[in-house]
Amino acid sequence: MRATLLFWAKLVLCYMELLKYCRNVANVKTLWYDEVVSKNRHPHLRLKHRRADAEHIRPETNPIQVSFRLEESIMKKLSKRFLTLAIACVMAMAMAVPAFADWQLRPDSMLTLSDNYLNIYRKSSSISMKNCPLSLYRTSAPGFDQNFTVNYTTYGGKSCMYLTRIENSKTYAINRSTESYGYGHKAVMWPLSDGKKDAAFKRPYSDPNGLVNLLNYNEGMCYTSDDPGALVYFAKGGSSAWFATGTPTL
Repeated sequence: MRATLLFWAKLVLCYMELLKYCRNVANVKTLWYDEVVSKNRHPHLRLKHRRADAEHIRPETNPIQVSFRLEESIMKKLSKRFLTLAIACVMAMAMAVPAFADWQLRPDSMLTLSDNYLNIYRKSSSISMKNCPLSLYRTSAPGFDQNFTVNYTTYGGKSCMYLTRIENSKTYAINRSTESYGYGHKAVMWPLSDGKKDAAFKRPYSDPNGLVNLLNYNEGMCYTSDDPGALVYFAKGGSSAWFATGTPTL
């Protein structure tokens, strides 16, 4: 953030210096016409003759025409450069901002999909989602606790994905808990800023078992059964089969 502010400050400073230069160029024309002459030499006639003489000077040696051309050239170059800079900044910001979208995840363990969705388990939305376990919840209309924002980014120089939710201006992500469950670890919601390593998933691919596998562990997100209330956890070897609806599509 500090580097960005410094960049824009330098850019504004350069712009102001260029404007000063353009004003100085414009003053060349003004000084030519505003030359002070003695009253007894008929200044209005003298000014008229100077203008007439200037029109017969060759363009390449006429200071008035040269200054006009110089100013026009500078303004054209400035316009093109600032337009190019603006486009470049927009493209850079667009590339710097990670891709966000929402997923709903359901077990893909049967021929027909059930209405059991991956869910943040808590008794009330007033309860903080920090350390809330993940389970399956049956509903025909997935709500806030059944939608997860897909955040494509990097961790340790590797492409990865985070499944997040923002609540009270704080970002939480599906995380591999230190608490053991069976042969693996519980899946919980945890502040993303405090647990990026344990929340990073590999970039998903179009396979039911290729959606939610951890980047830094040989583990994937699994469910105990395709039933309401079933617990969700991370197990070695890879994830259970999941079906993702929403965007991004795979």
